[in-house]
Amino acid sequence: MREDIEIYKAEISDMDKIADLIVSINEEKTKITEYDDFNFYHSKNSLKEVLNGKNKNEMIFIARNKENFIGMINLSFRDSDYLFFIDKFIYIKYLYVDKDKFIDTQEYKDIAKKLFEASISEAKRYGVKYICGDVLSEEEELRKLFEVNDMKNYKNRLYKKINTM
Repeated sequence: MREDIEIYKAEISDMDKIADLIVSINEEKTKITEYDDFNFYHSKNSLKEVLNGKNKNEMIFIARNKENFIGMINLSFRDSDYLFFIDKFIYIKYLYVDKDKFIDTQEYKDIAKKLFEASISEAKRYGVKYICGDVLSEEEELRKLFEVNDMKNYKNRLYKKINTM
């Protein structure tokens, strides 16, 4: 990995840049899926609670070179539930790496790996044994980033739109 890239836990001083990045992520998502309920949301207040440590169930790690944010992983701690009933887990709300910032595809994947490593290291501190995330069928690039980090298919959610007219 390039030495000019830093991975760190996001801080309150990162709030505006993270908010801008969330807007960019959602713009990209709307290009590949019609379902806006899969967009990534954070109000300024909820983001502030995460970054100042008041929300202990969520965290964000950033990848940056100099002043540019080039990647982010947003995680939430979850108890076992209908999404994943085996044990407590960390849920990846979103993983993003700006592919346009890299010439080499391997560097792009390495950044995703470093964000995962930071997440897993933090999960271990809390005794969490699993990391999970959802990928829409249209999100092929995101699926590849999950798979390069040894994530396996757990279940598939199928749907059919019901015509109400």
